[in-house]
Amino acid sequence: MGSDLGVSTDALGDVGRGLVQAVGELPGRVVVQVEGCGSVGVAAAADEVGLWVSVQLMMWAQTAAELGQVATLSANQFEAADAALARAAG
Repeated sequence: MGSDLGVSTDALGDVGRGLVQAVGELPGRVVVQVEGCGSVGVAAAADEVGLWVSVQLMMWAQTAAELGQVATLSANQFEAADAALARAAG
């Protein structure tokens, strides 16, 4: 019972590099501007939301960067395994 596993290492590498690049383009902090709203409570709540979004963005960016690295590493390992199989068969 055999099957063929096809892996596009180019696509996998592209995804990995794309994720790492996207993370590099994300802002480091979200600033909510509510100048002139007239309410200290609203301004404080907006700052709190901005901080929460910044933390969520930072956590997502870390995860995306790690996924990008795993995708790139996986592509490299598939290529190495394919080359080793070709040498063994050759």
